[in-house]
Amino acid sequence: MTPYENNLLELFRNNKSIVVITAENRAFLRNIIPFLGDRFIDVGICEQNMIGIASGLAMRGKIVITHALANFLIMRPFEFIRTLVSFQNCNIKLIAAFPGILSEANGFTHQAIEDIALMRILPHMVVISPACSEDMGMAIKLAIEYKGPVYIRYNHISWSFIIDEELLPHEAAREKFSLPTGLSEDRMSVVSSAKMEIGKYQILRDGTDLYFITHGILTKQVLIAVEILEKKSISAGVIFTPIVLPVDNKVIIDAVKKCKYFVIVEDHIPTGGLKDVLCEILVNYQTSAKVIHIGIPPLGFQPALLKDVMIREKLDASSIALSVESILEERI
Repeated sequence: MTPYENNLLELFRNNKSIVVITAENRAFLRNIIPFLGDRFIDVGICEQNMIGIASGLAMRGKIVITHALANFLIMRPFEFIRTLVSFQNCNIKLIAAFPGILSEANGFTHQAIEDIALMRILPHMVVISPACSEDMGMAIKLAIEYKGPVYIRYNHISWSFIIDEELLPHEAAREKFSLPTGLSEDRMSVVSSAKMEIGKYQILRDGTDLYFITHGILTKQVLIAVEILEKKSISAGVIFTPIVLPVDNKVIIDAVKKCKYFVIVEDHIPTGGLKDVLCEILVNYQTSAKVIHIGIPPLGFQPALLKDVMIREKLDASSIALSVESILEERI
């Protein structure tokens, strides 16, 4: 079983109020469905009905966990989520499968690359974007403990999966910078060992030249990019935001006092994601910083295998490092 399945099943057995619903999307539940009994409902490809059923159950005291493909989970029933979940502050957890570049081979119609923008405008909504499948185990526990609506970008990629070694640009970077395979040993567990807290961002490391701000599947690529930049005498800090919303104003403002250059890395369009989160904080606190966004173009990405999507969109570690290096050179 995955960490998500293990923790969800434990929570389910210990809390009779939990109900699990899916819109014909059982991929990440396949090992536990036989144990869920009549508290598991598959509505078929009917996301609007799923949200309607979920809100009715939640209003009667149930904790409802819904599952569907990210794009269809939020876009098809957006009005339902807005009116029945968000405005009512219902205790519903929206688990979004294959968000961002994790939809890899799916075309534009199936790519959820503006999901954070849509979710963060809704009142009461908590937005979580775990870095790995191990984080998903923590995310579902946190979501169940929190009384209110939660949107989670499901991440099925293990932190130990060495996806960076399959990326050709990173192979070239290791040769150029004598970078050891993957992350340094002392940084391998830095994300999965960190505790998730609602309203808290995590400083994975400090820097003097710039700060990366990132979440989700690209977190590991950012940490490797930092090591590449170290070989070029560029000091980069990393702020990890697994709980994208609500924002952690203090961590951001403290970082702005140390450094005035920020690079947002996320598999999301520039509008409405972390870039806008950061810019809003800067405006609200009447301060300033240089903000660059590395992410997905507004019209989506070309479908391919995950490693090929990363390379094409320049979201692999060495491409991120090279982009930052060129940006810094232009600013000098």
